[in-house]
Amino acid sequence: MVDLNELAGFLNHFLQAERFGDDLNGIYHPSSRSVARLGLALEPWNGISEWAIAHSIDALFLHRPWNLDRSIWPSDLGILAYHLAFDEGLTLGFNPCLAAVLELNDIE
Repeated sequence: MVDLNELAGFLNHFLQAERFGDDLNGIYHPSSRSVARLGLALEPWNGISEWAIAHSIDALFLHRPWNLDRSIWPSDLGILAYHLAFDEGLTLGFNPCLAAVLELNDIE
């Protein structure tokens, strides 16, 4: 397991987040909880905090966090937010690196 700071450091380096200094990069909601299970969402929806609890995630990677109501977010669930760095590094075209991380096979 890793902590949220270690995970943010890895993603900052991997996504080269420093290229997008004025954008959301890194820890959006801090937590000291160790991360064994990471959730992924493009943007928040009504009930996302219940979803996170039901799926026993330790932290959430949230692409567009602007509409998240942090007042109802569990205080011990960390959030990492990357907008432009995620767009540039993980969503453009054929991405074998992302496929390998997600353990996808036979990508086309």
